[in-house]
Amino acid sequence: MSHGVLSHGGRWLGRLMGEVDTKKIDEVGIRFLPEILKSKGYTTLAIDWLGRWHSRGYDYYSGMMRHAKPISFPVTRVDSALRVLSRRYVAFQKPTMIDDAHLVTSQARNLITKYHDKKFFLFIHYWDTHAPYAPPTNFYKNIGEGGANKILRGIANPSSWKKRNWKAQEYIARYDACIRYVDHEVGKLVEHLETLGILDRTLIVLTSDHGESLTEHGIFFRHHGLYDVSLHVPIIIRYPGFPKNKRIKGFVQHFDIVPTLFELLKIKNSDFDGKSVMPLIHEEVDQLHSAVYAEEALYERKRTIRTATHKYIHALTRKGAVCRHCKRIHGGMEELYDLKEDPNETKNIVKEKSDVTATLKKDLTEWIDALKF
Repeated sequence: MSHGVLSHGGRWLGRLMGEVDTKKIDEVGIRFLPEILKSKGYTTLAIDWLGRWHSRGYDYYSGMMRHAKPISFPVTRVDSALRVLSRRYVAFQKPTMIDDAHLVTSQARNLITKYHDKKFFLFIHYWDTHAPYAPPTNFYKNIGEGGANKILRGIANPSSWKKRNWKAQEYIARYDACIRYVDHEVGKLVEHLETLGILDRTLIVLTSDHGESLTEHGIFFRHHGLYDVSLHVPIIIRYPGFPKNKRIKGFVQHFDIVPTLFELLKIKNSDFDGKSVMPLIHEEVDQLHSAVYAEEALYERKRTIRTATHKYIHALTRKGAVCRHCKRIHGGMEELYDLKEDPNETKNIVKEKSDVTATLKKDLTEWIDALKF
């Protein structure tokens, strides 16, 4: 069952984009994962600050925990340029407003200690890999000064940016440092599970809701656009009896996570879209899906279908194609990329390969029409 929500930006955004309101969640009567687990006797816990429907079904929901000051990378003149570039994005105005990974991990460890002798579900939301990328300085390695003139040519009014001492390489290094920082904190969680003696009976799923565009496609340190730099994210599953260090090939989407959990936890529920990834893990099949689908409705209104060889991106309207953040159309009204020859999605071949375009456009339309909400 599909809920019809296209953005977690709230009802004002739904009205602005002319799309389904978040109240659709209540209308279709979908139960969320924590609600189902709670009904099965699990204590449900979350360290997250988004609120709204994200907090549904939890016995404990942290909200913002700003009583502890994060240890952050010092804000420099680099940040001032990025603040302007990102306009009204609030995290740039108050770079320490989001809970730091160390604080999140500390709270997670406290909750695990408190409930380790019970069945519990714990959702942990790390935010550190969002701009302005402010890891503790010991995780940061300066990779050089370097200007940003080359990559800044792709944005509107590039001359204004040439006057700024904006060091793009520094921001990329800081992003990498944030990944190392979060990885370090996840390691501390695993160590804590081991110390408590419950690691070998704990199911761990590590994933992300998006990647980050670090200047690719003219998108600067944000995560809009339907390109692989944003869509291709990790999913790591650790479970007793699973093979170690095994990399699974084949398409998997986020909606496959819940069916996988239900199979492992022996919970019968068919209300969720997606498929369990267990057949992939046990090499019973080569793929679960022949293609993956995605759409966005925050800064752009576009849809995409991605196969093993090609990606097709379609803008619903010209107005919706104009990025509300960057004030221009990324890629065009229609885009087609040969992922074998052009994995970085730099050459739009929508006109040269009209037959492939027509086939993928038809498949994308049929997928949307088949959704029930």
